[in-house]
Amino acid sequence: MGVRAIGTAGSNDKVALALRHGYEHVANHREQDFVSVVKELTAGLGCAASTTASAGTRGAVS
Repeated sequence: MGVRAIGTAGSNDKVALALRHGYEHVANHREQDFVSVVKELTAGLGCAASTTASAGTRGAVS
């Protein structure tokens, strides 16, 4: 059992940055529906937990 890192970013530059830093998959949320991407990548299972990080935050768990 492990963790599968699926990220979202608002630009292609940020997508590339996230991929360089270890994310397995990253969706550009301005061009793709993130929920649909996650469902596709997980064979419809979705995710058990999610986190968010934006300017001024550090991985707040939701």
